[in-house]
Amino acid sequence: MAPSQRARQVMSAARTDPAAAHRLAGWYRGGDEGLLQSPQLAFRWNLQAAERGHGEAMFETASAYQAGDGVEVDRAAAMMWIEKAADRGDRVAQYNLGTALEHGIGTPQNYELAATWYQRAADQHYSSAMANLGTLYDAGTGVKQDPARANALYRQAIEVDNNRFALFNLGNSYCLGRVVEKNLVTALSFYQRAADPGHAGGEYRIGWAYMHGEGGYEKNNGLARKYIKVWRCRMTRVDPVFTAFDFSD
Repeated sequence: MAPSQRARQVMSAARTDPAAAHRLAGWYRGGDEGLLQSPQLAFRWNLQAAERGHGEAMFETASAYQAGDGVEVDRAAAMMWIEKAADRGDRVAQYNLGTALEHGIGTPQNYELAATWYQRAADQHYSSAMANLGTLYDAGTGVKQDPARANALYRQAIEVDNNRFALFNLGNSYCLGRVVEKNLVTALSFYQRAADPGHAGGEYRIGWAYMHGEGGYEKNNGLARKYIKVWRCRMTRVDPVFTAFDFSD
């Protein structure tokens, strides 16, 4: 299959136009417009666009270095491009940079800077950043401890897209009576909402409720085993190095 006329036009422009280079990288990634699928060529064109200041290409270049997609894994290079994309205002890059700084992955651990980047992403309505920033306020890590602020961030994240981590964390607040009145039924309602899209902690909490018949859940050993089995399977698949980078939006 020969490249389409549009592909040939974009190829010509891509040598000098970073937007065209980024578009061409996407076509090579998907094997579109008559081009053979090639992660290597996708990476090369994205890198060229990134080097010329294209924000999305910067983030995708970081993703490729992190995952080894079309290039050898290079986490130092991934961090460099994440920082560049974050500086340009990419909210997902800001979130990822915050996560890397919080956990010391590819960069020295720095909770204060992590909170700063989470806040910048949260200001752009990125729910995962809201949830992570909330956990820092809960613990007083990198920021002054403020559980009320944490709960407010969880609620904001839930309003954006029912963020499962925020649902779980708000469930914890009600379970422990953290700035809100302690209420196991309400806690379990949030845990259930977190468990439904696959939050491991939510699954465990619901399994526990079925096991003990508490919080409005009738005792049911079958459902308890089901939830806890799913939780165990999910936990065995967690790789903290790679889950620190969420390259989706």
